[in-house]
Amino acid sequence: MVKLTPGEWSKFCVNTRDMWDVVVRCGYYLPKFKSKMISEDFMHHVMLKKSWCPLFKDIRLIPCPTPPNKSELLAKFWEFIDSNKLQIVGVDREKHIPDKRWLLDVLSSYTPDDEIFAKKYKPPPRKGRLADYATMEIPEEVLNN
Repeated sequence: MVKLTPGEWSKFCVNTRDMWDVVVRCGYYLPKFKSKMISEDFMHHVMLKKSWCPLFKDIRLIPCPTPPNKSELLAKFWEFIDSNKLQIVGVDREKHIPDKRWLLDVLSSYTPDDEIFAKKYKPPPRKGRLADYATMEIPEEVLNN
């Protein structure tokens, strides 16, 4: 382990994007850079191996053509983290949410027997879709213009 001052570290990483690049180059499978889960604190702990993050070499993709909504994926992800007593430092479960693709990739790699990866899986129907209404009221001026 090498100790660097913030000034010395800034020669390697000027901003959060640079840090994301460094951690990915070290082989960690991070969520997308724009994901709310990405923070310097989280990535620093990943580099120190104090925060769990999958490695690219451990990712095994299983198709899930019609995935459940993101909240269900998050529940499955946190259940996996808790049941395996993994630590994710620098992440608030309510605020720091990874992207849906990353969640699917991680779940397919570590919980491949989950129901969402079964051939017969159908996600629960989404509520409030326009096709669910028998008739709809629309203002007349919307149709006339």
